Amino acid sequence: MVLFADDTSLLITDSNDLDFNTNVNQHFRNIISWFNSNLLILNFNKTHYMEFRTKNYYQIKTKVKYEHKNISNSTDTKFLGLIIDEAFHFISFIKHSVNPFTRSSNL
Repeated sequence: MVLFADDTSLLITDSNDLDFNTNVNQHFRNIISWFNSNLLILNFNKTHYMEFRTKNYYQIKTKVKYEHKNISNSTDTKFLGLIIDEAFHFISFIKHSVNPFTRSSNL
């Protein structure tokens, strides 16, 4: 888990697809529980997940949900001022740095 100001990020890895899906959802429930215990609220409108991939990547059918709320998948995100995409190409970051008025729809 990575915490910075009011941002929380969770990094999960697993070589088994079934275990990965189980772990993602369990950790997400744990985070929600921790938020609730500490009188914090998770903004579901700003919550998403991203699957990092390599060139030889195959699509994993990840479904993240909490109490009938599906968490959307994103192809890029802003993390500590950097725009990171799922393949670590940094194209969005470079475009944003060259033209700061260009915004990705997911940021």
